Amino acid sequence: MVNRLFTLIFVLLIGFGYAQKLDAVRFEVSSDLDGEQFHVEPMGVDGLLIFYESNEVSKEDLRKWYFGLFDTNLKQLWLKFVPLNDKIEFITSREVDGQLHMLFKNVSMGRNDYGLYDIVTYDKRKKTFSRISGSIPIKSEVAGFDVIGNTACLALNLKKRETDLVFISLSTGDVNPIHIGIDTPGIIESLYADIENRLFYVSIKQNRDRRYIKEYLLSYTIDGKAKGEVLIGDNEALKYFREYVFVPSSKNELLILGTYNIVTGRTLSFKDIEVGNDVKSAGLFFLKIIDGKQELLQYYDFMNLDNISGAILPDNFRANKVVQDTGSSTKKILW
Repeated sequence: MVNRLFTLIFVLLIGFGYAQKLDAVRFEVSSDLDGEQFHVEPMGVDGLLIFYESNEVSKEDLRKWYFGLFDTNLKQLWLKFVPLNDKIEFITSREVDGQLHMLFKNVSMGRNDYGLYDIVTYDKRKKTFSRISGSIPIKSEVAGFDVIGNTACLALNLKKRETDLVFISLSTGDVNPIHIGIDTPGIIESLYADIENRLFYVSIKQNRDRRYIKEYLLSYTIDGKAKGEVLIGDNEALKYFREYVFVPSSKNELLILGTYNIVTGRTLSFKDIEVGNDVKSAGLFFLKIIDGKQELLQYYDFMNLDNISGAILPDNFRANKVVQDTGSSTKKILW
């Protein structure tokens, strides 16, 4: 195979003391590489890890993914490859205790195939890679991925609105699947690892009474045992949570920030949630959990924030009138 030297341009702002500069990265890749889709993981003082999928496939149907480490001066230190399952894509990553864990999942599945995943772990100290592989139910969607110690947790939304957690040993590859709410339709929104308390938190919407979809916050130990459950109360009928940011403030206190959307003229359905990425957020919410109980829930409408029109260009938003369920009042929301 003929190799050529391509220049991969990243608009990177690199700080050296008080000085800043823009620079280019030179990366040696195969000349027949399709797409040239590169992924970048910042490594702090160690620089950058840049990786991509090659066109090289072995007889075992494993495809080479190349990983290159660049120092803080953007000088390439080495280039290594890791063989992974074919037809997969990079999903997300988590760094814990000097270990960078990268999740990959297959994108092309036959009618009766199981989904495949690879978790590639890069040890920053040893400069070595390890890999574990496994299978997940067909047509499952990854709702979250996080790591505590040597245990990874994979949150999955399955067919027929079933929900699973898969606890994975990063040393042996052993898995412990947990089904959330048997015969209860739901959608997992987010997964968070509380490393200090060694708990995984799952934010999920469930329809337990077959009438109303409600917000729940579940917690699990690293061995998959249910630890606690919080039903989010006092949430207004029109509003439902979407994006989540978890902020542990103390050993017994958990803060959650995020955005909410609005549904009008009907009760919330799973279809509203499934197309939620096409719906603009209406505001922010703030939730406080203390000792496993809800203590506070507050909403902040975007249109009530000071100078919101100055922070967002007029071309990027518009105010619409939305008729609430009573039909007798209107409310401005941001689109």
